[in-house]
Amino acid sequence: MTSLCYCASAQTVLDIPAKISFADWKLVEQNVLTTQYSIEFPSPVVSETPANDSLNILVLVPKIAGQPVPAVVLLHYWGATDHRVELNFARELARKGIASVIMPLPYHMNRSPEGVRSGSFAISADPNHIIRTMLQAIMDLKRTADWIQTRQEFRHDRIGISGASLGAVITALASSVEPRFTDAAFVVGGADLAHLLWHSSRVVLQRDTMRSKGITEQSLREILKPIEPLEYFKNHRPMNSYVIGAKFDTVIPQRSVDHLIDGLEKPHTLWLETGHYGGFLIEKQVQRSLGDFFSKSFADQTFVAPSKLSAPTIRLGVTLDTKGGAQISAGIDLLRPNWPREPFASILFQPSSTQLVLGVSLDNGLAVGAFIRQKGIGFGMMWSMIL
Repeated sequence: MTSLCYCASAQTVLDIPAKISFADWKLVEQNVLTTQYSIEFPSPVVSETPANDSLNILVLVPKIAGQPVPAVVLLHYWGATDHRVELNFARELARKGIASVIMPLPYHMNRSPEGVRSGSFAISADPNHIIRTMLQAIMDLKRTADWIQTRQEFRHDRIGISGASLGAVITALASSVEPRFTDAAFVVGGADLAHLLWHSSRVVLQRDTMRSKGITEQSLREILKPIEPLEYFKNHRPMNSYVIGAKFDTVIPQRSVDHLIDGLEKPHTLWLETGHYGGFLIEKQVQRSLGDFFSKSFADQTFVAPSKLSAPTIRLGVTLDTKGGAQISAGIDLLRPNWPREPFASILFQPSSTQLVLGVSLDNGLAVGAFIRQKGIGFGMMWSMIL
């Protein structure tokens, strides 16, 4: 299995990228709230893909004169094709007097080879490739922090970082190895990368390929130690942290979120009553809470996370019961379970009817229960994914 081992003499996430001279940023646009700039510079890591080795950074600076403002580096989710979510969050931060630095992750958007879907090369079945990709992301973030500290517009003593999904996983590693990231927020992200990859619904093909090569969850844990945030949280944690998880997430398993929370120093936490993607339905509420966290943290004030944010629990799936047979279904929970494997009641919309299901969740999205419609009551099973 030597081909699966990460070479100990290779570059590590603890290394410091070489210092470079940065070109001046370029004005993109101005409005009443922000001035937007772009800056381009090379990645400290050279990959096998030339397009991947150049960083095109977007910067939104609030129109507040008189003193340097704090900045937050924003990281996107896996497969993102644009920065819409990050730009919306940047505007929320600007309202609170905070600048945003939006960095594309390796192999995404303009860093993806021509003709290749954004993010396709980011996660593969080769653990060594995952390590190299994560290493490049961390080196990119360190160089981005170097650039921030060259600008008089920004505070140099406090730099925040925030990411969603893959961006949150990378935020966990970055905030454990780069002390300049003093304040960190994680949205549907986690730690214990081996557990995440072994149980996530998003990487089934990659996991099957790893199994075919003889890799197990435990051996993967050993291989990924060089990029495991929990290994580095032992020595360094961000000053302030905020974790937003989703109760019914199958992409980032709950255990991975719990490990992230346990690895941090008394983080603020919020659990959404959704799956991995449902937070987009309440994007403004989530971003408002994140903005409040950074605003209070940078001012050394007390932040209190909301006890909950109201979000619909939406199911997509297939039902099979004695009255209606097999049908594609979409619905919304009327009686919400507090956590997976608890009873629920949903109204389901199907091609031939609308029905009420009273069910009990089992595992892997499977549930059994009663299906109530005009024809009468049927009994059967349902496989569903909660958005």
